[in-house]
Amino acid sequence: MDLEKWYLDAVFADGTVWFGYRARLRLCGCASIAWCSGCEVLPDGTERRVSAWRNSPAPRLEEGSWSWTGPDGFRGRWTPSVASKSLVLAADDQLQVRWNCVAPRALIERSRDGGRRNGDNVLLAGRGPERTTRGVGYLECLRLQSSRSTLPFRELRWGRAHVGESSLVWLCWEQGRDLSLVLEDGLPSSGNIETLADGGLCIRTEESCWETGAGRILCNRDVRRSFPGWLVWLTGGLAPAQELKIAGAIRQRNSVGVERAGSGIWEEVRWE
Repeated sequence: MDLEKWYLDAVFADGTVWFGYRARLRLCGCASIAWCSGCEVLPDGTERRVSAWRNSPAPRLEEGSWSWTGPDGFRGRWTPSVASKSLVLAADDQLQVRWNCVAPRALIERSRDGGRRNGDNVLLAGRGPERTTRGVGYLECLRLQSSRSTLPFRELRWGRAHVGESSLVWLCWEQGRDLSLVLEDGLPSSGNIETLADGGLCIRTEESCWETGAGRILCNRDVRRSFPGWLVWLTGGLAPAQELKIAGAIRQRNSVGVERAGSGIWEEVRWE
């Protein structure tokens, strides 16, 4: 199996959250399978998700900014404000994983036409004056190659947080091949990740303490039910049984006790 997956997100001042995926999967003896998705969640919880089994161009770097258009019509431009970091998470005969945190923190500009949508609820270009909305976002690319029918871990936790000009990204594998990784302002940092009584998280680094609240659920699903049965069968135990994605407020407290507030997105993924 050879999987390349891009993930992009954005949080805007009014509380709107958007996240998208662009993936290409190649299985032994099968043609390449392409998939893309875009999901917008409004402050009142209203969700609009569009997914498509088609090839979509990968995010494109132009003049220092990354551009991508999702299948839902979202058109964004991510300008990194923190340097990228590429790391090898696994490298053995059965599993190779390279994680490229392209933009731990980015300024995002969303461009929209003020016109009508088509039958698939996709915004049609050129139908009205263009509007731009600004926020903060994140961008990464994961490349996974494996000869196994299952992953060597059963739980994954990931998250990203932005407070002012600071950023935090964490990634954990658990129940099997354990791994814990924290990037603070784009640089590796020793970090301790704890689960709080309210269900939030506390990440303590060398420089500061970051805490999430309980947050609001963006996505809670059995991924296997979202994909065609034939694809779940082909991928064996690689499709997660649960994906829980949350967005919410973040608190950062530095070494001298100064506290600031920001926003974050985090998730828990489990396999049976």
